[in-house]
Amino acid sequence: MAKRRVLKSERGVTLTEDVLFGGEPRRKIDIAYTVKSKRRPEGKTFDNKAAATKYYKVQVSFSPPD
Repeated sequence: MAKRRVLKSERGVTLTEDVLFGGEPRRKIDIAYTVKSKRRPEGKTFDNKAAATKYYKVQVSFSPPD
């Protein structure tokens, strides 16, 4: 089970945070950050928010303006 939250979205590039839960009662297992864009629709996943944010900014810079 996971909880997904959109952190940033600009020019067709989206940065999401996935909090992964497991067990009874629900316990937080891990946090994953995913960057999806029109150029890479399958997305790229990171364990570190700083690395994901840096990749997000690069993808936004490559994307054409809306």
